[in-house]
Parts: sequence; structure tokens; C-alpha cells
Amino acid sequence: MRLPSLVFFALIFAALQAGAQTPPKKPGAAPAAPANTAILRVACDGPSANAEVTINGVFKGDCPLDIPVPAGTIKLRVLKKVGPSRESVFEQEFRMAADTAKRVDVELGAPQLTAEGQKLEDERLAREKAEAERLAAERQRAAAAAMARAAEATDVIASAMLAEERAREPGSHPDCVDCPMPPKNNGINIRLEIPAAPDAAVNAWLQQARQEATVYQAARGAGFFPPAQAMAMPCDNAAAGMRAVARLVSLSDKPAEEQERFRKLMQAFSANPVSYIRDVKLWPVQASCAAGQLSGPLEFWAFAVAVTGTDANITITRELLHVRTVMAAGKQAGPLTETKATRALTRYTKPETEAMMKNNDIGRLMQMVFNTREAAGAGTPRSSLLLLSYFENPAAQKTQDQAFVSFVVPTSGDRGEQSSYNGTTLTSKTPLKLGRQHGQMNMYFSSPPTTLCYRDGEVVKINPCNVN
Repeated sequence: MRLPSLVFFALIFAALQAGAQTPPKKPGAAPAAPANTAILRVACDGPSANAEVTINGVFKGDCPLDIPVPAGTIKLRVLKKVGPSRESVFEQEFRMAADTAKRVDVELGAPQLTAEGQKLEDERLAREKAEAERLAAERQRAAAAAMARAAEATDVIASAMLAEERAREPGSHPDCVDCPMPPKNNGINIRLEIPAAPDAAVNAWLQQARQEATVYQAARGAGFFPPAQAMAMPCDNAAAGMRAVARLVSLSDKPAEEQERFRKLMQAFSANPVSYIRDVKLWPVQASCAAGQLSGPLEFWAFAVAVTGTDANITITRELLHVRTVMAAGKQAGPLTETKATRALTRYTKPETEAMMKNNDIGRLMQMVFNTREAAGAGTPRSSLLLLSYFENPAAQKTQDQAFVSFVVPTSGDRGEQSSYNGTTLTSKTPLKLGRQHGQMNMYFSSPPTTLCYRDGEVVKINPCNVN
């Protein structure tokens, strides 16, 4: 039975003092206590009992333990096995003077993997990751194959729709017969009232967009065409660089994460949604390359047909773009200004829906987009957008007599906020994280506002919307 701690330390001190004051023993007598030593008691109770004690890297026995130790720095480590691959550890470093005593009460930490256990765990996780990647790649291949089959069938219909539009409204540009023409309704009168943005750069972009839109409306859309002649491509990678900066990229060429996000977004409407770009034409105006990549000031026009298909409908959107920016090593290096004209046509799978919509001029419109955006960076990039919608039906135009305005401003760190307006009337505010919706979106179409909760660009059902 162990003596109480106070009695233990008293006896230890007495023994140390006696050893220091006793003259040398005669040969054959018991050895004196070693000089420059201290006494350490390692106390263990309950779960820590019988743990292995190591002092200064040398195993000393099982806990509890009373042991003389050399004066100086003491590195105490107490370890107890917990199953075949885990252990609980207690470590403490301290100094002890000669002829002193110290008690350390051991409290083992939470079980952790041993070196061998960690190796086995890493191997298991690596196998699981490899299997997950294999399954994801398999799903990706299956989805891509299904999308390719759907796109092949969709493209036949899209070609017929384009031929129909070409016959109905032939283009006047010699190298772009499918370029969207200005709307037939010459009574264009969209009010160009825009809000003030709480950011000097964004505010300047909006004012510039307003000036360009004013010129466009005054000319009734005439003159918004690519040049009759274009310069040659400055290098082999120039065309791909222009398509990338203008975002004329098919879904199948985008990262797997974006493809999966699109499928999730569209799964409520279609099992095999289709989204791709076709018939791309490029007219470089100013472009140069360095080391085989676009570098320096860049200006070009582009035409493309965006095709989107679901089980319910197919939409073709003819887009004509005028793009100006600065490039460095093949990437956007400054603000990009884009003016875009679009015309969309939709065909419906159900005959009754198609019959109802076929001759409905409300569905026939042209949109002009005046957009400026910063290059992607570490945070949320600034952007501004001014959108004008022109309907061929004058009655429909009366319902859209104001410009739609949207802008993004950074707030702090990687966060930002997107604000949208109908004219100068606020319609929604959305917090952003790294350019994606993240937080509660408020839509001011009703009182109180309608809300949606986003996490990293996807809608989630959380109330309250605590996603930060």
C-alpha cells in the first residue's frame, strides 16, 4: 500500500539529505544514492493504469511509477495501446533540480492512430478515393454518352429551326447569314434609367453601357455587325483563346464540376439535358500573340448558336458579340467589355404547347446586353450588366419599357453582393462567395420579400439561411 504523497515526498527528501551527509561507506556496504538526481512519481488512475512510461526516450516501466531521474530536462511520455491500431498518449516536458521530487498526474489524450495504423488508414482512404474517382468517371462517361446521343438528335431539329429562321429573317451580313437582325418593331423606346452603384468602377461601367445603349437605340440597331473583313488569326491558339474569353464553350468541354451542376439544375426538367455551342465564327479586329498565346489588347467579334434541349423543348439562341479586353499569356488580364445581341427560338415537344406558342409574337424578342466584368481572381470580381429586351409585338414591348440592370461589387475578403434592378427599382439582392451565390437571396417582388437560400451556388433548404 502506497504512502500518501506528503509522506512520500518527506521520506524522499530525508533520504536525499541523509545520502548527502553520510560519509563514504566501507567496502561491501550498500551504494549511496546517485549524485545529481531527483525523484519523479508518475501517477496513473483508472484508464491510464498500466500505461508504458518512457523518460528521455528510454522505457522505464508501467505506470504508476516512482523513479530516480537525472537532474535537468525531463521528457516524459506515457503511452497505452487501445486496440490493434490506436494508442492514447500523454506527454510533458519539464526541468528538475537535483535533490528534488515531483509528482505528475497522467491524463491520457484521446486515442489516435499508431504509425502502422495511420499507414493502414491512409491505404484504406486511398482505395476508397480511387474507387470513388472510378465511379465518378464512369458516371461522367455514361452521362457524356447520353448527352452526345441526345445532342445528335437535338442537332437535327436545331438545324431545321435555323433554316426556318433564315428563311423568315435572312441576315444581311455576307459572312453571317444567321446573325440576329434588329427587331422589326421600329418604335424602340426603352427608358435608360439606371441606379447608382456603390462602387466607382462599376458605376463608370454602367454609365458607359448607358451611353452605348443610347447610341444603339438612336440608330434603331443598325450598324451592329462584324467587319466585312477581319485580320488573320495571330497564332494557332488565338481562336480557342477568343472562344474561352467570350465563354463560347460547350458544356462537354467544361470542367466535370460545372457539367454536374448543370445536370442537377436541369434534372427537374429532363433526364438528359443538352447544352452546346455550334456554328462559331470569329472576326479579329485587334489581336497579337506572345509565345503562342494571346497577349496585349484584344478586340474581336464572334457569332455562335447556343443550343439547349430538354424533354419538353429545344431552344436555339443566335448570339452576336463584340468583345474588348486585355490579355496576358492567353488569359484575361483586365476588365472585359462585351456587347451582345441575341435572338432565341423555342420548339416544344408537346403538340398542343407548340401550337399555342408557334405564332405568339410575345415569345419572339431580341435582347441587347452591355456587360463589363473583371478577370476572375482570389475574391468576387466586379461586374455590371445592362439588358434591353425588344419584342416584335408592340403590346408586349409596353410591359418591358425599362432596362434591366445588375451589378456585382466585392464586400470583404472573398465575398460580394449582386444587386438587380428594373430601371431604378430594386428587385433582388444576393450575397456571393467567390462569385457564386452564397447566403440568403431576397427578391422584392412582394412584401415581405421572397427568399432563397444558396450554398456555393446551389439552392439549399435551410431556414434560417446560416451557410457561412
